[in-house]
Amino acid sequence: MWRQVELTVQQGRYLGSARFLGDQGANGAVPPSTETNQEPEVIDMDVSCEIFLNDVICGRTTVKKGIGSPDWHESFTFPDLPPFEMLDVNVWREKKLFKPTMMGSVRITLSNFRRGEAVEGWFPVLHSGVAGNDVQVGEIRLKIRVDEEIILPATTYEGLLEALNSRNFLDWMIDFETKLHLKTITTQLMSIAVARNVLIPQVQELADREVDGTPSSHQTLFRGNTILTKVMEACMSWYGKAFLEASIGDVLRRLCDEKVAIEVDPVRSGKSTRDMDKNRELLIQWCERFWIQIHSVRNECPNEMRKLFEHVRKLVEGRYNLGDLSQEQNRDLPWQSLPSPAVKRSLTLVAKVMQSLANLNASVQKEEFMRGIKDFLADNRDDIHSYQ
Repeated sequence: MWRQVELTVQQGRYLGSARFLGDQGANGAVPPSTETNQEPEVIDMDVSCEIFLNDVICGRTTVKKGIGSPDWHESFTFPDLPPFEMLDVNVWREKKLFKPTMMGSVRITLSNFRRGEAVEGWFPVLHSGVAGNDVQVGEIRLKIRVDEEIILPATTYEGLLEALNSRNFLDWMIDFETKLHLKTITTQLMSIAVARNVLIPQVQELADREVDGTPSSHQTLFRGNTILTKVMEACMSWYGKAFLEASIGDVLRRLCDEKVAIEVDPVRSGKSTRDMDKNRELLIQWCERFWIQIHSVRNECPNEMRKLFEHVRKLVEGRYNLGDLSQEQNRDLPWQSLPSPAVKRSLTLVAKVMQSLANLNASVQKEEFMRGIKDFLADNRDDIHSYQ
């Protein structure tokens, strides 16, 4: 028997606001909307969560500060589990000068939990009160998927494997999604293709079909909702995690750890022109740090990804008769927890600049306040040519 639990701790609300539960439901709580129309008072605090399976600690979130509504969006996967019964998410209030105190917990019975399907919703955080009565001290939004499969002897699957190996695994994926509405089988089929060492050739074959010149291919290439583009993304995730970490991991964590806040839009910031100039310089500094690191590890790109990118590039060149894509005029073709809003804005601005650099777009953005990074784009144009 193979068992796995996937859990995403998304966010909390009304944490620290106690409500006595006179009438308990199946989960020991009554939804707030059924008990009172008055919203509880919100409290400013630092909060973290601990995850237990069968009373054994398995994971812990980061500490988040929020006025009763912290955002985590942190995901955990617990594979190859022994028989399980209970999932507990304990919510802790962190204090600088004192030991953390447990506010309450979410207790979920897994023995009768729905299998093979993600369940998402608000779960009550309960604190044991006097005389056996629970007190609800807020809610946590969780997304949970419980899988439990019986693994048969390998010989049992010989007929299935023979059928799957008879055609391109992407064709099977299309049939499973369109006819059987199976949306979560991509990883399993990719695993079989990788084991047979046919994943890359079969993805290239499907890419060929999309630009083969038939009426069905007379459309936008590589649209985001096709099987091909979905599998390309899955391939990049499969083969490219280490490359992505080497490219931006250290710099990204440093920006988040230092809580760098960059804003170059005077309308958003309301600061003086001098402050805006300093922020533009800061933006360029961080863009340079990202680009230097990205460029320094360019040779570490996995061969599988190189083959896919090279094949797609040749298809696009052939479809549009582009010839030498190094010419600038031909470039007009179509972390676990969330950082703070200020840091997210910094990352958004850095991403805009890096996207312009990747597209060799020297004209920068439409926004006037982004024109200060034009020199950075021009200075690194040759390097991005060699990277690509």
